[in-house]
Amino acid sequence: DGALAALDLTGTVTLPGPVITTPGLTVKAGRATAALEGTLDVSGDRPRMAATLDLAFADLDGFLPAADTAISAELETGADLAALQDVLQEPAPGGDGPSWYAGVDGNLAVSGQGVGLRGATVDDLAATLVFSEGVIASSDLTGAVFGGQLAADLSYPAGDLLPELTGTVELANAEWALATQWLFGLPDASAPLDGRATLTASLSALGRSWMALTSTLNGTLTVAAGDGTVRGLDLAAFRSGLNQVASLAAYRDMAEATMGAGATPFSSLYGTVLMEDGRLVSPGASGEPLLAVLTDGAGLDADSAGTLSLTGEIDLTTRLVNGEGTLALADYQDAPPVVVRLTGPLTDPRRQIESSRFGATLVDAIAAGAEDVTKDETQRQIDAIRDAMDRLDESANP
Repeated sequence: DGALAALDLTGTVTLPGPVITTPGLTVKAGRATAALEGTLDVSGDRPRMAATLDLAFADLDGFLPAADTAISAELETGADLAALQDVLQEPAPGGDGPSWYAGVDGNLAVSGQGVGLRGATVDDLAATLVFSEGVIASSDLTGAVFGGQLAADLSYPAGDLLPELTGTVELANAEWALATQWLFGLPDASAPLDGRATLTASLSALGRSWMALTSTLNGTLTVAAGDGTVRGLDLAAFRSGLNQVASLAAYRDMAEATMGAGATPFSSLYGTVLMEDGRLVSPGASGEPLLAVLTDGAGLDADSAGTLSLTGEIDLTTRLVNGEGTLALADYQDAPPVVVRLTGPLTDPRRQIESSRFGATLVDAIAAGAEDVTKDETQRQIDAIRDAMDRLDESANP
């Protein structure tokens, strides 16, 4: 409701003329703590700062408002995001000009544990924020989040009326499930991937709120992962079922059962995702899609089971997906691939399996194989009869 928690403020501030000094100032609100030490020189045209700030269980959301609640309500009802772009890029309510921290120059060394941002918790936070003529930059921001290591080089011209955040971010060896749950707002049990990955982003975004930055996000995201698991695909059961189907209807039943449940391990997953105005786009034919090298858990070599290629897009603002996974099996290289399409809300997308062409090819191959077996057996019987007749001829004519 916007009310402040009870604050406990302790410390000393000295004012010897134009230089304000605090050898130690601590603010507590609940279990959140902020300890500030440094100087602020207010002489000259612009104040200069040299300080350190240590945070414990503090929440940074206050420095980056979510968005106007009316905008959020419109998005939830399916409003056209493009029509809201101008509104989203406006300064947050109550901040119709440059932010207060745009008027200070100097350095602020920040450290912290349990620091919150939009529901994520960052530990071992360390950064040196350089304030210069309205631009805030940090080339050494590090921390631990989602079970991995965060490193960022960012610049944000807070003095601009419509500031543009630019830079690079790397999240190394992070847990897929934790990262995707936070990014896409997924329930704990519905993350599509398990395992660890390294994500490297080169990005830019406009605005003064989380919604504005998200909706204007552009750049590239590189994904590299080792061993992991794809949920909602039981490749071992699918491959086993291929040896038992005798009709297209039986194949369809088997595909439905194995393409919507279970899990399949992968030995690697890699590719590049584009960020276009708040959408994650796996380009497919126009670029390098996300590609997973699958195994079936049955002792096969990593490259012998098949590949899963992921294309399409995810809107980070509305959290809608429109994409497909293309499954190509190594045992059936000449057959059309199996395609699984996903559309709708990320939390519960509509799943459509497009595999009739693959199934028809499989059934035709089974039928042709059965015909070949029948022909071989007939020829074997003919050869056996001829051998027997030859032996009779030899016994009758010694």
